[in-house]
Amino acid sequence: MKIYNFISGSKGNSTLVRCDDYNILIDIGNTKKYLLECLSNINLTLEDIDIILITHFHTDHFKEAKYLEDLNIYSRLNKHHDLSINKDNIFNDVIIKPFKLSHDDECYGYQIKDNNEVYTHISDTGLLKEEYYKYIKEADYLYLEFNHDPQLLQRTDRPALVKRRISSTKGHLSNQEAAVILAQSNGKLKDLLVAHISEEANDIDVIAQEINKVFNDFEKEIDFNIQYTGFMKVSSCGKESDK
Repeated sequence: MKIYNFISGSKGNSTLVRCDDYNILIDIGNTKKYLLECLSNINLTLEDIDIILITHFHTDHFKEAKYLEDLNIYSRLNKHHDLSINKDNIFNDVIIKPFKLSHDDECYGYQIKDNNEVYTHISDTGLLKEEYYKYIKEADYLYLEFNHDPQLLQRTDRPALVKRRISSTKGHLSNQEAAVILAQSNGKLKDLLVAHISEEANDIDVIAQEINKVFNDFEKEIDFNIQYTGFMKVSSCGKESDK
């Protein structure tokens, strides 16, 4: 299994999960031109995408779907295919399990299993229910939102209503909230993709400090790789099959 994050943040989100014989694209919030360029850089085309999973319908995750309606798109819209929530959905021996997140638009995270490897994708949520911590514990590769630092958020020029929305349980995870979720990992995790980082209300050094602080509080070691995703920045982890 290999994961390519093409773009992450308020300007667009899109991640490719490559399994042995199956390519899964999560979200299509970037431009079609940029998506085609990213696929070309790893010797793929749109025809190589087997299915597209949509987390939710905010434009930074979904705006290019209208140009890709001829592909296999899975979402809650009636015109798309749907998946069984909190259950195994099997595609070519790849198991996809959606689970509901907490956002101001109906939003889903995904666990993807292929052979003995597991990828968990969590973004755009104000909290994660403890019953879903198992998706953190089981993950080899984790895409997790670290959206904002509360103090930096309050210093921005954003309206008070927007600040309350972002920091609410229907908004986005703060660094501290995400770090506590991350600390539920149990030594299986190989790679963390730090995702959906606010350009105005966050900072990579602040994120790293919070992860270190929380892991010290939990008396845990950081024994996995950390990558920071962003706008127009391709990040990857895992290893492609030798097939």
